[in-house]
Amino acid sequence: MHIFILLLLISLLSSCHSSKREINDFDVVEKILVYDSIYSDKENPSGMIMDMEVSNGVIVTSHRNDVFNYSFIDSRTGGLLARWGKKGEGDNEFLDFGNGFVLKDTLLVFMERMKKTINYVPVSEILNGKPSLNIVKEPYPYGVDFRPIQFCLVNNNKVFVGAFKKGRLGMLDSRGDTLSSDVDYPFSTKPLEGIFCGNVFQCKLKSVGRHGKFVVQTLFSDVFEIYQYVGTTLKRTAISPFNHPPQIV
Repeated sequence: MHIFILLLLISLLSSCHSSKREINDFDVVEKILVYDSIYSDKENPSGMIMDMEVSNGVIVTSHRNDVFNYSFIDSRTGGLLARWGKKGEGDNEFLDFGNGFVLKDTLLVFMERMKKTINYVPVSEILNGKPSLNIVKEPYPYGVDFRPIQFCLVNNNKVFVGAFKKGRLGMLDSRGDTLSSDVDYPFSTKPLEGIFCGNVFQCKLKSVGRHGKFVVQTLFSDVFEIYQYVGTTLKRTAISPFNHPPQIV
Protein backbone atom coordinates (compact mmCIF):
# COMPACT_ATOMS: atom_id res chain seq x y z
CA MET A 1 0.00 0.00 0.00
CA HIS A 2 2.81 2.39 0.91
CA ILE A 3 4.57 1.62 -2.37
CA PHE A 4 1.38 2.39 -4.33
CA ILE A 5 0.94 5.78 -2.59
CA LEU A 6 4.61 6.65 -3.19
CA LEU A 7 4.34 5.84 -6.91
CA LEU A 8 1.14 7.92 -7.14
CA LEU A 9 2.86 10.96 -5.56
CA ILE A 10 5.85 10.66 -7.89
CA SER A 11 3.52 10.49 -10.89
CA LEU A 12 1.58 13.59 -9.78
CA LEU A 13 4.75 15.58 -9.12
CA SER A 14 6.28 14.70 -12.47
CA SER A 15 3.09 15.55 -14.39
CA CYS A 16 2.76 18.91 -12.62
CA HIS A 17 6.39 19.71 -13.34
CA SER A 18 6.12 18.83 -17.04
CA SER A 19 3.16 21.16 -17.68
CA LYS A 20 4.54 24.12 -15.77
CA ARG A 21 5.73 27.05 -17.91
CA GLU A 22 7.02 30.44 -17.00
CA ILE A 23 4.80 33.35 -17.96
CA ASN A 24 7.48 34.75 -20.28
CA ASP A 25 8.23 31.45 -22.06
CA PHE A 26 7.12 31.36 -25.70
CA ASP A 27 7.71 28.90 -28.51
CA VAL A 28 8.33 31.71 -31.00
CA VAL A 29 9.96 35.04 -30.10
CA GLU A 30 9.99 37.95 -32.55
CA LYS A 31 12.22 40.96 -31.95
CA ILE A 32 10.71 44.36 -32.70
CA LEU A 33 12.97 47.25 -33.62
CA VAL A 34 11.91 50.68 -32.35
CA TYR A 35 12.95 53.82 -34.21
CA ASP A 36 12.65 57.47 -33.37
CA SER A 37 10.17 59.60 -35.29
CA ILE A 38 11.14 60.70 -38.79
CA TYR A 39 10.42 64.33 -39.62
CA SER A 40 10.21 65.92 -43.02
CA ASP A 41 12.23 68.89 -41.81
CA LYS A 42 14.21 69.11 -38.57
CA GLU A 43 13.39 72.79 -38.29
CA ASN A 44 9.68 72.26 -38.97
CA PRO A 45 8.31 68.87 -37.84
CA SER A 46 5.46 67.69 -40.01
CA GLY A 47 3.06 67.29 -37.12
CA MET A 48 0.77 64.37 -36.36
CA ILE A 49 0.97 61.53 -38.89
CA MET A 50 -2.57 60.58 -39.87
CA ASP A 51 -1.95 57.67 -42.25
CA MET A 52 0.91 55.56 -43.60
CA GLU A 53 1.54 53.12 -46.45
CA VAL A 54 4.68 51.31 -47.64
CA SER A 55 5.37 50.21 -51.22
CA ASN A 56 8.52 49.40 -53.22
CA GLY A 57 10.84 50.57 -50.46
CA VAL A 58 9.08 53.93 -50.01
CA ILE A 59 7.17 54.99 -46.88
CA VAL A 60 4.39 57.46 -47.65
CA THR A 61 2.84 59.41 -44.78
CA SER A 62 0.05 61.97 -44.65
CA HIS A 63 0.03 64.50 -41.86
CA ARG A 64 -1.50 67.64 -40.46
CA ASN A 65 -0.14 71.12 -39.89
CA ASP A 66 2.28 71.16 -42.79
CA VAL A 67 2.54 72.94 -46.11
CA PHE A 68 2.59 69.57 -47.88
CA ASN A 69 0.14 66.75 -47.20
CA TYR A 70 2.47 63.84 -48.05
CA SER A 71 6.04 62.86 -47.26
CA PHE A 72 7.96 60.17 -49.18
CA ILE A 73 10.70 58.47 -47.18
CA ASP A 74 13.30 55.86 -48.17
CA SER A 75 12.56 52.85 -45.94
CA ARG A 76 16.19 51.67 -46.09
CA THR A 77 17.98 54.90 -45.21
CA GLY A 78 15.25 56.94 -43.53
CA GLY A 79 16.05 59.82 -45.88
CA LEU A 80 13.36 62.15 -47.15
CA LEU A 81 12.79 61.66 -50.89
CA ALA A 82 10.06 64.23 -51.54
CA ARG A 83 7.23 66.26 -50.08
CA TRP A 84 4.09 66.82 -52.12
CA GLY A 85 0.43 67.79 -52.00
CA LYS A 86 -0.57 71.42 -51.51
CA LYS A 87 -4.03 72.78 -50.84
CA GLY A 88 -5.28 75.32 -53.32
CA GLU A 89 -6.84 75.75 -56.74
CA GLY A 90 -3.72 75.98 -58.87
CA ASP A 91 -1.95 73.33 -60.95
CA ASN A 92 -1.28 70.15 -58.97
CA GLU A 93 -3.18 71.62 -56.00
CA PHE A 94 -6.31 70.25 -54.32
CA LEU A 95 -9.09 71.60 -52.14
CA ASP A 96 -8.65 68.68 -49.74
CA PHE A 97 -7.07 65.23 -49.53
CA GLY A 98 -9.95 63.28 -48.01
CA ASN A 99 -9.53 60.80 -45.18
CA GLY A 100 -6.59 58.50 -45.75
CA PHE A 101 -5.04 57.37 -49.03
CA VAL A 102 -4.14 54.22 -50.96
CA LEU A 103 -0.99 53.09 -52.77
CA LYS A 104 -1.95 51.00 -55.79
CA ASP A 105 0.95 49.69 -57.87
CA THR A 106 2.83 52.91 -58.68
CA LEU A 107 -0.02 55.32 -57.93
CA LEU A 108 -0.95 57.50 -54.97
CA VAL A 109 -4.76 57.43 -54.75
CA PHE A 110 -6.87 59.77 -52.61
CA MET A 111 -10.31 61.37 -52.47
CA GLU A 112 -10.92 65.05 -53.02
CA ARG A 113 -14.22 65.17 -51.18
CA MET A 114 -15.07 68.78 -52.01
CA LYS A 115 -15.00 67.93 -55.73
CA LYS A 116 -16.32 64.35 -55.35
CA THR A 117 -13.37 62.87 -57.24
CA ILE A 118 -10.76 60.18 -56.69
CA ASN A 119 -7.29 61.22 -57.86
CA TYR A 120 -4.62 58.86 -59.23
CA VAL A 121 -1.11 60.38 -59.10
CA PRO A 122 2.07 58.64 -60.38
CA VAL A 123 4.50 58.30 -57.46
CA SER A 124 7.51 58.19 -59.80
CA GLU A 125 6.64 61.64 -61.17
CA ILE A 126 6.43 63.03 -57.63
CA LEU A 127 9.81 61.53 -56.69
CA ASN A 128 11.40 62.88 -59.88
CA GLY A 129 10.08 66.37 -59.16
CA LYS A 130 8.16 66.58 -62.41
CA PRO A 131 6.46 70.01 -62.53
CA SER A 132 3.35 68.83 -64.40
CA LEU A 133 1.95 65.49 -63.31
CA ASN A 134 -0.26 63.08 -65.26
CA ILE A 135 -3.10 63.03 -62.74
CA VAL A 136 -6.26 61.07 -63.52
CA LYS A 137 -9.43 62.35 -61.85
CA GLU A 138 -12.34 59.96 -61.49
CA PRO A 139 -15.74 61.19 -60.21
CA TYR A 140 -17.67 59.12 -57.68
CA PRO A 141 -21.40 59.28 -56.88
CA TYR A 142 -22.63 61.33 -53.96
CA GLY A 143 -26.24 61.90 -52.96
CA VAL A 144 -28.81 61.78 -50.20
CA ASP A 145 -28.48 58.02 -49.72
CA PHE A 146 -24.80 57.58 -50.65
CA ARG A 147 -22.26 59.73 -48.78
CA PRO A 148 -18.79 58.14 -48.79
CA ILE A 149 -16.12 59.42 -46.40
CA GLN A 150 -13.18 57.02 -46.83
CA PHE A 151 -12.35 54.23 -49.28
CA CYS A 152 -10.03 51.36 -50.10
CA LEU A 153 -9.42 49.40 -53.31
CA VAL A 154 -10.25 45.69 -53.21
CA ASN A 155 -9.77 43.66 -56.38
CA ASN A 156 -11.32 45.91 -59.03
CA ASN A 157 -13.90 47.41 -56.68
CA LYS A 158 -13.94 50.46 -54.44
CA VAL A 159 -15.24 49.93 -50.91
CA PHE A 160 -16.39 52.98 -48.94
CA VAL A 161 -17.33 53.71 -45.37
CA GLY A 162 -19.57 56.68 -44.72
CA ALA A 163 -23.29 57.34 -44.48
CA PHE A 164 -25.52 55.10 -46.57
CA LYS A 165 -29.24 54.39 -46.72
CA LYS A 166 -28.71 50.70 -46.01
CA GLY A 167 -25.82 48.94 -44.29
CA ARG A 168 -22.43 50.24 -43.30
CA LEU A 169 -20.51 49.85 -46.59
CA GLY A 170 -20.87 51.43 -50.01
CA MET A 171 -19.31 49.78 -53.06
CA LEU A 172 -18.58 50.62 -56.69
CA ASP A 173 -17.44 48.19 -59.36
CA SER A 174 -14.72 48.85 -61.94
CA ARG A 175 -17.22 50.71 -64.17
CA GLY A 176 -18.33 53.01 -61.36
CA ASP A 177 -21.71 51.34 -60.89
CA THR A 178 -23.07 51.01 -57.36
CA LEU A 179 -23.02 47.49 -55.90
CA SER A 180 -25.57 46.31 -53.36
CA SER A 181 -24.28 45.47 -49.89
CA ASP A 182 -26.07 43.53 -47.18
CA VAL A 183 -23.28 44.10 -44.65
CA ASP A 184 -24.74 45.58 -41.48
CA TYR A 185 -23.21 46.82 -38.23
CA PRO A 186 -22.07 44.08 -35.81
CA PHE A 187 -23.63 46.00 -32.91
CA SER A 188 -26.95 47.69 -32.24
CA THR A 189 -27.39 51.12 -33.80
CA LYS A 190 -30.81 51.84 -32.32
CA PRO A 191 -32.49 54.28 -32.29
CA LEU A 192 -30.56 55.53 -35.34
CA GLU A 193 -31.48 54.45 -38.87
CA GLY A 194 -30.21 54.92 -42.42
CA ILE A 195 -27.53 57.52 -43.08
CA PHE A 196 -27.57 58.66 -39.44
CA CYS A 197 -25.85 55.40 -38.45
CA GLY A 198 -22.85 56.16 -40.64
CA ASN A 199 -22.71 59.77 -39.49
CA VAL A 200 -22.41 58.67 -35.84
CA PHE A 201 -20.64 55.28 -35.98
CA GLN A 202 -17.63 56.25 -38.07
CA CYS A 203 -14.94 53.81 -39.22
CA LYS A 204 -11.52 53.43 -40.80
CA LEU A 205 -10.71 50.76 -43.36
CA LYS A 206 -7.64 49.31 -45.07
CA SER A 207 -7.08 46.73 -47.78
CA VAL A 208 -4.25 44.22 -47.47
CA GLY A 209 -3.88 44.20 -51.24
CA ARG A 210 -4.25 40.46 -51.72
CA HIS A 211 -6.86 37.71 -51.46
CA GLY A 212 -9.65 40.31 -51.74
CA LYS A 213 -9.45 41.16 -48.03
CA PHE A 214 -9.87 44.38 -46.08
CA VAL A 215 -10.37 45.42 -42.47
CA VAL A 216 -12.80 47.84 -40.82
CA GLN A 217 -12.15 49.49 -37.45
CA THR A 218 -15.01 51.26 -35.69
CA LEU A 219 -13.75 54.38 -33.95
CA PHE A 220 -14.13 54.84 -30.19
CA SER A 221 -14.56 51.10 -29.68
CA ASP A 222 -12.72 47.78 -29.77
CA VAL A 223 -14.72 46.55 -32.78
CA PHE A 224 -12.43 45.21 -35.54
CA GLU A 225 -13.68 43.24 -38.56
CA ILE A 226 -12.16 41.41 -41.52
CA TYR A 227 -14.01 41.12 -44.84
CA GLN A 228 -13.23 39.13 -47.97
CA TYR A 229 -14.60 38.81 -51.46
CA VAL A 230 -15.47 35.19 -52.16
CA GLY A 231 -16.03 35.29 -55.90
CA THR A 232 -18.28 38.32 -56.30
CA THR A 233 -19.83 37.99 -52.83
CA LEU A 234 -18.57 40.08 -49.93
CA LYS A 235 -18.49 38.24 -46.59
CA ARG A 236 -17.45 39.13 -43.05
CA THR A 237 -14.89 36.43 -42.22
CA ALA A 238 -13.83 37.52 -38.71
CA ILE A 239 -14.79 39.92 -35.95
CA SER A 240 -13.06 40.78 -32.69
CA PRO A 241 -14.71 39.60 -29.44
CA PHE A 242 -15.44 43.20 -28.55
CA ASN A 243 -16.44 44.26 -25.04
CA HIS A 244 -16.79 47.97 -25.68
CA PRO A 245 -19.10 48.78 -28.61
CA PRO A 246 -19.49 52.50 -29.40
CA GLN A 247 -22.05 54.32 -27.31
CA ILE A 248 -24.49 57.06 -28.24
CA VAL A 249 -24.61 60.12 -25.97
